Amino acid sequence: MVEHYYTSIGRNTNLLIGMVIDPRGLVPQPDALRFAEFGDRMKQILSHRVGVAYGTGNIISLPIGADSAPNSLDSPYANGGAAGMAHLLTDDPKTYWHTYHNDKTLSAAPHEVVLDMGREMDVAAFTLLPRDDGTCEGTPDQFAFYLSRDGKDWTLATEGEWTDMRENSGMHTAPLEKPMTGRYLRFIAKHAVDDCDYVIVAGIGAIETKRQERVRK
Repeated sequence: MVEHYYTSIGRNTNLLIGMVIDPRGLVPQPDALRFAEFGDRMKQILSHRVGVAYGTGNIISLPIGADSAPNSLDSPYANGGAAGMAHLLTDDPKTYWHTYHNDKTLSAAPHEVVLDMGREMDVAAFTLLPRDDGTCEGTPDQFAFYLSRDGKDWTLATEGEWTDMRENSGMHTAPLEKPMTGRYLRFIAKHAVDDCDYVIVAGIGAIETKRQERVRK
C-alpha cells in the first residue's frame, strides 16, 4: 500500500483504497489491521519535515538542510520491521536502513543519512557495519563522511573505498587523518558493491579520540 501511495498521491493523483464493508457494516478485521499498519507506516515516513517553501513572483525556494532532512530516502518497505533508519543505532547486522524502491532512479546510490551524535565530540574514525545475511548486495563500497557542529555547515572528514566488502561482513573503519570535532555525522554512500541499484547499511558510528570508544549513532 505504501508503494501505491507513492505512485498515486506522490504523483499528484488519487489513491483508491477500495475498502470493503461486511454485512455488519464494519471493515473486516484483517483489512482493518492492514489499514492501521499502512497508517502507522505513513506517519513514520512523513514525520520529518523536508523544508518550507517561500518566495515571490515566479521564484519559489525550498531549502533542504541536513538539519531537516535526516536521510535522502528511507525505503517504503519495512520488511517485517527489520528495515528503517532507526536501525542504524542498534549495531544489529540483521536489521538495517535501506533505499530499495521499485523506481530504481530513486533507490540507486548515491544516498546519504544524517545522524545527531548527541553532543560534540572529537572524532578519530567512523565505522560502518554491513548487512550480515549471506549477501553483500547493496552494501556501500565507496563513501564519504562529513562532520558539522550545527547540522548546517559541513566539513569533509574522510572519504574513500572499502575493497573487501564481498569477503568481509564485519565492522569497517574509516580513519581520519587527524581528529575533527562535531556533533552531526553525515554519511554518503557513493556506490554499492557490484553496481547494485539500492543501498543497505546495518549500522553507522564514530570512534571518539579521548576514550577511543565507538559511539553508536
